[in-house]
Amino acid sequence: MNNLKNSLVLRRFWYVNILTISTLLLLLLCLPKFANAHQYVESSQTEDFAYSPDKNRFAIAAYDEIWLFDAHTYEKRLTLMNDTSGFGGRYSIVAFSPDGKKIASVNGNSEEIQIWNPITGEMLLSFFGHTEDNSSIMFSPNGAILASDDTDNNIRLWDADTGQLQKIIEIDSDYLFSFTFSPDGKTIATTGYQQILLWDVETGQLRKTLKGPADKVYSVAFSPDGNTIASSGFQEILLWDPHTGKKLNTLAGHKGSVESIAFSPDGRILAGGSYQEILLWDVQKAQHLKTLSKPNIYDAGVNSIAFSPDGQKMASLSEGNWGCMIQLWDVKTGQHKLTIGEDWRHNNPAIGYSYPSVFSQDISKAAFIDDFSQNFNYAIIICKFPIHELRSVKPPSSPIRGRITSLRKVHETPVLYKSPVKAIRFSQDGKTAVSISRNDIALWNADSGKHKKTLKDNFAQIYSVAISPDGKILASGNGWNNSEIRLWNIGNGRLKSVLTGHTHWVDTVAFSPDGKTLVSGSRDSTMRLWDVKAGKHKATLRMHTAGVHNIVFSKDGELFASASKDNTIIVWDLASTLLNNRPKAVYQGHTDRIVHLRFSPDSKMLASTSWDNTLQLWGIETGQHKATLKGHTSWIDYLEFSTVGGTLISGSLDKTIRLWDTKTGTLRTILCKNRNTYARIVLSPDGRTLVSEVDEGVYNTLHLWDLKAGRHRTTIKSDPKNRVFDFRTYVFSPSGAHLISTNRGLRGFYVWDVDTGKLQKTLEKRVK
Repeated sequence: MNNLKNSLVLRRFWYVNILTISTLLLLLLCLPKFANAHQYVESSQTEDFAYSPDKNRFAIAAYDEIWLFDAHTYEKRLTLMNDTSGFGGRYSIVAFSPDGKKIASVNGNSEEIQIWNPITGEMLLSFFGHTEDNSSIMFSPNGAILASDDTDNNIRLWDADTGQLQKIIEIDSDYLFSFTFSPDGKTIATTGYQQILLWDVETGQLRKTLKGPADKVYSVAFSPDGNTIASSGFQEILLWDPHTGKKLNTLAGHKGSVESIAFSPDGRILAGGSYQEILLWDVQKAQHLKTLSKPNIYDAGVNSIAFSPDGQKMASLSEGNWGCMIQLWDVKTGQHKLTIGEDWRHNNPAIGYSYPSVFSQDISKAAFIDDFSQNFNYAIIICKFPIHELRSVKPPSSPIRGRITSLRKVHETPVLYKSPVKAIRFSQDGKTAVSISRNDIALWNADSGKHKKTLKDNFAQIYSVAISPDGKILASGNGWNNSEIRLWNIGNGRLKSVLTGHTHWVDTVAFSPDGKTLVSGSRDSTMRLWDVKAGKHKATLRMHTAGVHNIVFSKDGELFASASKDNTIIVWDLASTLLNNRPKAVYQGHTDRIVHLRFSPDSKMLASTSWDNTLQLWGIETGQHKATLKGHTSWIDYLEFSTVGGTLISGSLDKTIRLWDTKTGTLRTILCKNRNTYARIVLSPDGRTLVSEVDEGVYNTLHLWDLKAGRHRTTIKSDPKNRVFDFRTYVFSPSGAHLISTNRGLRGFYVWDVDTGKLQKTLEKRVK
């Protein structure tokens, strides 16, 4: 399990939700009921997890508290909370001593280390010592020493009984990526650039230096008997004799950097995780045994690996730009057994994932989220696009200077907890830009760029957001310790109504097209209908048996569909539902979490996608399943109906874009086989042209596709001569004749001819 901690140390500089998934990873390996563990962890604001050595308890660092649970009944036994620092409590790291008689924790705000009695809940010790962010704590194998490290690259060794600082191991290196104890507790191994350092725990002196690969050493692990050290680098794992310092073997064959390694409990097998795969090695023979590979949705490497105590199962963690996922494997057969994931684009459909830039509906403005300080301070940049310039588009001889206003304003977040901006949206009328972070919603004047107001609830976290069709009302659904829905007046920023009734997190909210009704879905398995004007509850729908995470309305507003973690889709008639609470149709067919729901333009058909990599078509009038569309080999992140000839468009992380015939349920064609999965797919207003970004070398390339003909139309290439190096975002003009793109930071707008792919106008911010 130390390797899991090492993985967290390695990623200390990145703000990711990796700790919550690491919690689930350990639960999957140690707890008997996978489903219960999954549901519990998903409903808690967790920062770290530790399992007692006797397997009877587990501890969760739940932000401002530490919870102790019975591992068999899942009942909470104790809550530990005693902040003595004056900085406010945020428990970010927990660890059990080997005998299970102590729990160590770190207050992430003050770097205070505390040691607790897990039976009585009494705080035994509290001490300070670190001046920088503490990244990991670890008890020595005999429990006498507590080791902790921080971002100043020092490891401090503490007496676990008295809290006295015994010594400081000063790492004479720019980076400390990971550390671990040897099984006998006499040695600490640390990794950095090109080397593994072995330190004597008793004296704090450097014993040996193992010269590693030419680049960074990501992770280090001792074999259970302590006679072998494994270190991971770029494309290889090195095996060492810790006694002589000699290199024993090189295990080569990995793709990219090997960020995680783990020995099996008997020490015979070594697992190494790299890009999209895990290689298993016979340690004694230094031979490759098998490769475990199943494409994950994030196009990411394997960040952490852990074996089950009996060595028969293994769990892997992958974290990428879009989220985190865990995969469970059978070690003997190499078969993939289970996937549990969190996709930041799909987890909260009401918020959705906002690409870094977004245009207003009339394309007269664009907004950009920028982490310009690289210290988790977020700026909102709003620019005006002079849309009237489209009337006189000519091939450029030199850049035409347009009027572009810019704002660099740090998004207001708590001083000690700078949460990222999840999404940015424009109101329907384009007058207000709305930025959404974990704890608040900020309103910006889209014309002047000035901050209008911050809508904030100090006692909740925002899990879903929707803006009414007329752009006047914003609905926010809460999670964590609050299950309320708030309706805000976007014009003046005032709270209009508080809607109560849900008993668990509100994961999705959706307005009806006329704006009169709000529908909410919650992890309490219910949906509720609300009268927006009166702020009153209208109906409660209880057909789902698990949390509801997605709700969409048909274009005419007569129908809405809901998707749940019970893998069912329910279609409701809004008018009749208010009378009898009965659904119009219930669809079952997906075998994994449902992600997208789309009504056809005529509302006669519903399309859905799932983590099972399939699309399903459902008949609304018949209530029957129409077709299962198979072909994608990875998760589907784009789904849309085209107005051209009954066509359904899907884009997947397998890098393909496919066109399907909705009448026959068959594949029409594969438009693209090498799309950039980190870029958006955009459909023209008339539904006839599709644009996608393609991986083609150093500079970005956009491909435009003719949907009626099902073939490539033209190519738009980045143009360094005209300072077009990238396509941050792009949108069609209202007529569909032009494509407008922005570059990084919204420094300029570029107008392209859709038929020829040529740059026709450049509008850049004046450089003073």
